[in-house]
Amino acid sequence: RRLADHPDGLVVALGGLAWFLDHTVLGTSIRAAADCEERAVLLGIPVRMLSTITWSLAALLSVVGALVSQPIENTNLVAAIDPTALAVPLAAAIIARLESIPIAVLASLGIGVLDQAVLQTFPIGGQPKADLVVFLVVLVALAVQPRRGSRSGSQAAIGGLIRNPRPVPQALRSL
Repeated sequence: RRLADHPDGLVVALGGLAWFLDHTVLGTSIRAAADCEERAVLLGIPVRMLSTITWSLAALLSVVGALVSQPIENTNLVAAIDPTALAVPLAAAIIARLESIPIAVLASLGIGVLDQAVLQTFPIGGQPKADLVVFLVVLVALAVQPRRGSRSGSQAAIGGLIRNPRPVPQALRSL
């Protein structure tokens, strides 16, 4: 028996998340930033902080999911919160650059399939090899991704909205 066999907790968690997103100022701000980041920045919503909060909530929900998927009797909590159990979700978040949940989901599915393929290929002593494959996937993803600009400077002040500002017209310079 597992806690996941009782869907009441899942319904409560999803209902609580839906209520949070619909009825709190923070939830409304998160939805506004998700809808149009540029507009949210112009309205004074701290988008980067909301992104951090959103990913923290996602991490919390993933931990709850990992704990719920463990058996009720003879539970080994160390196995549930083992750092290697978090390797695939963290690698997927890195591939998605902590910006896109759909890309993170697809990346985690791909990495999970690759991880299981390595474990099936090497049934004895395959876990270290699977961890190495996940590590190599993260290294390749970081090497291939384009670099971002620094957070210091004028672009960070307005959320990076201005990429190539147009010059001020001559008629407006004298005003």
